[in-house]
Amino acid sequence: MFDNEDKPALNPLPKFRYEIISTARAKVNIDYHIEYDHKYYSVPYQYIGQYVDVKARLLTIEIWFNNERICTHQRSYKNLYTTEVQHMPDKHKAYNNINQQTFKKWASSISPDLLEFMNGMFNGVNVEQVKYRGCLGIQKLSRTNLDVLLESVRYCNKNKIYSFKAVNEVFKKIISKPKTTDETPIKNDNLRGGKYYSEEVNYEQ
Repeated sequence: MFDNEDKPALNPLPKFRYEIISTARAKVNIDYHIEYDHKYYSVPYQYIGQYVDVKARLLTIEIWFNNERICTHQRSYKNLYTTEVQHMPDKHKAYNNINQQTFKKWASSISPDLLEFMNGMFNGVNVEQVKYRGCLGIQKLSRTNLDVLLESVRYCNKNKIYSFKAVNEVFKKIISKPKTTDETPIKNDNLRGGKYYSEEVNYEQ
């Protein structure tokens, strides 16, 4: 009966395996990446702040904006971040010939305190290029007054504040502090300490 009645009515099997597509909505972060399934994928930086649609297949991730596909990635099951160089802003592309080790090597040649600060800056950073401008700023401060820079990073290290904004603010406060010629301290507020720096607000990057 099967050969005579059922088999002739059957359709041929599809040429391609059926593939499940999962969809999601995501916002492009300031580091030009979106999150999907606890992994991060880059998109062209022009879409920072926009909401995009994600179409996830077994092997690929497609990212769409206003019904237009703007990029495709191989789906990652191991690496936390997947980043395409062409998605970076020009200022990040310009850093392709350097990396965090460049700055750490420079810091280690000057002071263990400065190296500790550099390590703190890069610790947990997903896209290290976002820290390069701050590193260049620290190098500039070192050319202005290395002793004050080292005092600033020691304060930041002690308080576990690892950002250029923090060290720059402390640096400026030390530079602007009137110096006393009296070797015997009379008033405590002439001494630097935790209270002296308590005015800083939001030292994140």
